[in-house]
Amino acid sequence: MSGSLQHVMEMVQSGRWQDARRLGDEVCSREPHNAQAWFVLGAIHGQLGEFADAETCCRRVIELEPGMTRAYYNLGVTLLRQNRPQEAASQFSRAVELNQTFAEAFHDLGNAYQMQGLLDAAVENYRKSIALNPSLAEAHHNLGRVLQQQRQLAAAIESYRAAVRAQPGNAMMHFNLGTALWEQGLIEAAAQSCREAVRLKPDFAEAHQNLGAALQFLGRLDESIESYRQVLSLKPDSVEAHVNLGLVFWHAGRPEEAIAGCSRAIALNPGLAPAHNAMALALWELGRLEEAAEHCRMALAGAPSFAEAHNTLATVLKDQGRPDEAVTHYRQALAIDPSFARAHSNLLFTLNYLDALDGKSVFAEHVGWADRHASVDLPRTSAHDNERNPDRRLRIGYVSPDFYQHSVAFFIEPILAAHDRRQVEVCCYASVTRRDAMTAKLRGLADRWCDITSLTDARVSELIRHDRIDILVDLAGHTAGNRLPVFAHRPAPVQVTYLGYLNTTGLAAMDYRLTDAWCDPPGASDELHTETLVRLPGGLLCFGMPHDSPAVGDVPAAQSGFVTFGCFNNSAKINPDVIALWSGILRSLPGSRLLLKSKQLTDTATRRYYRDLFRQHGIEPERVEMAGSSAWRDYLESYHRVDIALDPFPYAGGTVTCHALWMGVPVITLAGLLGFARTGVSILSAIGLPELVADSREDYQTKAVELACDFERLRQLRAGLRPRMQQSTLMNFEEFVAALEGRYRWMWHRWCAGGGDVPQL
Repeated sequence: MSGSLQHVMEMVQSGRWQDARRLGDEVCSREPHNAQAWFVLGAIHGQLGEFADAETCCRRVIELEPGMTRAYYNLGVTLLRQNRPQEAASQFSRAVELNQTFAEAFHDLGNAYQMQGLLDAAVENYRKSIALNPSLAEAHHNLGRVLQQQRQLAAAIESYRAAVRAQPGNAMMHFNLGTALWEQGLIEAAAQSCREAVRLKPDFAEAHQNLGAALQFLGRLDESIESYRQVLSLKPDSVEAHVNLGLVFWHAGRPEEAIAGCSRAIALNPGLAPAHNAMALALWELGRLEEAAEHCRMALAGAPSFAEAHNTLATVLKDQGRPDEAVTHYRQALAIDPSFARAHSNLLFTLNYLDALDGKSVFAEHVGWADRHASVDLPRTSAHDNERNPDRRLRIGYVSPDFYQHSVAFFIEPILAAHDRRQVEVCCYASVTRRDAMTAKLRGLADRWCDITSLTDARVSELIRHDRIDILVDLAGHTAGNRLPVFAHRPAPVQVTYLGYLNTTGLAAMDYRLTDAWCDPPGASDELHTETLVRLPGGLLCFGMPHDSPAVGDVPAAQSGFVTFGCFNNSAKINPDVIALWSGILRSLPGSRLLLKSKQLTDTATRRYYRDLFRQHGIEPERVEMAGSSAWRDYLESYHRVDIALDPFPYAGGTVTCHALWMGVPVITLAGLLGFARTGVSILSAIGLPELVADSREDYQTKAVELACDFERLRQLRAGLRPRMQQSTLMNFEEFVAALEGRYRWMWHRWCAGGGDVPQL
């Protein structure tokens, strides 16, 4: 090496790149045939980002020394940096022809193929590079990226893990490992990788973002909020972070804070559809329905094919008492995204509100859901090897998203408490995002509690099978947060749906639906179920006494001088046909009033919608009072203002009917055709008041008017309803659960007999 070239190298080693370039130019001008000088000068140009000059130097080296392997390699790198991967690939190929052990050249040849979309060739060369140098972290990392692109997630994860073992201090490698783990459904591991990425690089905003998403999925909402706040501390104008933070606040039951985050996102990007959709969800949570609908429409104005916004708008319209319009938007969501199982379940649930649809059509829609989202090509495991002993202690698993202060809790709590632990071991599989005191109480009643919120359906199925559950019970049906696809995996020998949804699931893998002869008279709806209907003898429900209950008061009419009807059901159940019938009752009793109360009636536009409907039937606004939601005790005390409760139709009340009766308020109900339209029939029959069940709309009006005119009967009912409930099967927990366990045992005997004949119930 000449003295001048040695001086150039000293400058390079001391980081004096500009000086090294000037002296290198001089050396090459003075010694134009010095291949080593051109090689060094090319490297200097490359370091300075002067890739065209670097390319010229590399080509000059190859002219002078055609056998210099490193010159072809450096030329390939220079061409890659100029986004010329095809030319680069030819140079890397020449380098590996000259040196079959050149690991870095195989690696960069893989990069050149990857840039051209030649993924199989890229994988082949990355693997050759790794075989030559197993510690080459970048080769493992880039192999992982290509495998992830090819959706070979397990192999990609293996490669990323090899990369972080070789270079544990590289934040980007941990980050990309986290993305692959997320896509594979390994959310906890993904969160750990993202956490390591931000530990190594605290200003890595994208890693904080992904960590927030993983923690949100895991139900660790407070930690998720902190991660998104970290993103915003680094990127205050990150619209995505503002939207995601708003969604986490919504999931956490903090809608006011959600609105603040979404407002900021909308201010930054007024046309951003996800921001408007998130805002709509928060407003819907607060009962501000018309504002929610407006934000959905703004989302759809900018993104007509945004399926989530159609789904949200449909839910808002349903709660406004517009089920026909809701169905239209649910169907639009599915037309855009046929795999949108949540919107499809929402559609099925809303169909139950439509009086015009016949049972066969609704049944066909449910079967269609199962065909689309829970078909036989889902992963399946081997046959069950549970011990076929018909009389042994059973392991019963309950699956629900509603193990919190939810209507389901009023009915499942006494069942969990009253199970005979000598005969039954109770396992609860909770998919709950809003845990509260009721969650803790229910957890204390279970022998085993598993939080499945963050687990995939396949993983939940594996867990249940591992737990050797004998009878698995779905408590949600097609209500929000359901885990019905778990049942399609057939994790338990016997599978049952009960309580949360009084219609078929449509699943061939669901063996039974628990009901009673009042909700589903034998022969009336059996053919409209994929499940075998198993009827409980004393009624469908087991009602837990509401805590902190006020005493039953006197008949309100005694003080007011007029009868007050009431309905505290979800306003979605109050459709124009219901309004027409109730208006007829009010017209028959000119001095009477109607009190409606629900969260949805917080909304001014929704109240106006209902007032207009009543006005169309000759009922002036002052006769119909509408109130929004209130604290629990205030809600129960509101029944002190109601003489007679009116049950909506076709979707009858359940929990609210029990609340009204508990507070001494008799309920008039209309017997429909299917189970969801006959809950009131079941409850009233169970407590010995079938005379309050109407078999037609005319009969409904007659019963309501006659009872309103019988003041003594009203007083007797008010004084006796709570004791009547307490003495009935509805609140005789031991008797009810003994009958329930008897049905479980019968189902188990059938399975043990291989599905053959066993004694009839």
